[in-house]
Parts: sequence; C-alpha cells; structure tokens
Amino acid sequence: TLRTSGIVIGISHNGLTSGILNISSNIITINKGNVISTNLFSGIYCNSASSSNGIYAISSNTIQLNNSATSGSTIISGIYNKDNISTLNKNISSNSIAITGINSAGTTYGIFIRNSSYTEINLNEINLNNFSPSLIGIQLDTLCTTNNLDNNQIIISPVGIPANATIIGIN
Repeated sequence: TLRTSGIVIGISHNGLTSGILNISSNIITINKGNVISTNLFSGIYCNSASSSNGIYAISSNTIQLNNSATSGSTIISGIYNKDNISTLNKNISSNSIAITGINSAGTTYGIFIRNSSYTEINLNEINLNNFSPSLIGIQLDTLCTTNNLDNNQIIISPVGIPANATIIGIN
C-alpha cells in the first residue's frame, strides 16, 4: 500500500506533443493507504496541453484505484483530461475503471473531459464503489461541443453515503 499525502497518478501526459497521443492496453493498479490527503489521485491524468493535433486516444486500459481514506477536497478519477485544447478530437474507449475506498469530502469521477471539439466515449466499464459526497460516472465539462457516448456501462454503488450526496451517471 502506497502511503503519501501528495499527488498520485498512474500515467500523466502533461505537456505539448504535436502528433499522436495513444495510451492503450495498460494495467494501472494503485492502493493508496494514507488517511490524510487533500489532493489528486488518478489513473490517467492531463491538466495542461497535450497532443495539439492528430490522434488523441485512450483505449483498452484497466484502471483500479483503491483509496483507504481521504479528507479535504480530493479529486479521484479513472481518466481525467483538462488540457484546454478545444480543437482536439478525443476518443476514450474500451477502458475498465474501478474505484473503491473512501473520499470523505471530495469528488470521484470515472471519466472527466474538458475542452474538445468532438468527443467519442464508448464501450467503457465504470464501477464507482466508494464513499464520496459526489460520484460522477462520466463528466463532460466546459467546451465539449460535440459528444458521442454509446455502450458505456456505469455502475455506481457507494459504500455508505453522505446524506446530501450527488450521484450522476453522465453529466
């Protein structure tokens, strides 16, 4: 079990690339065991510019995240992309994401995407089985202009639940 109160990311692809970005067929299993954390815990993550043109694809990955406990506003996500490139087409397909454990005051996302002219999200299996005040299977955020989501399986079965929890399959 990994014990840290800092950022934990399986694959990070921050930084500008000019061509193809293809992340596929990886197995990411992380058990995070600290009890005090206000940070970020993600399987595949990007928060700044990635591929500026060409192919952007995340496919056929297995992501298993288990967090024994957090406090504060921790973001836990299977796939998180906030690269601020609205002209890039993004394809997220055939991934298996399972998130378990406790996120006592934060948000848990299966897939989070911001800024995309065309987003294709299909054939993903997302299982959110953790304690969290906010559980979202797939979040399409600001500037996702054209979106195609098909054949995704989203299972949200929280362990216990805060009284005022937000649970959304696709937002």
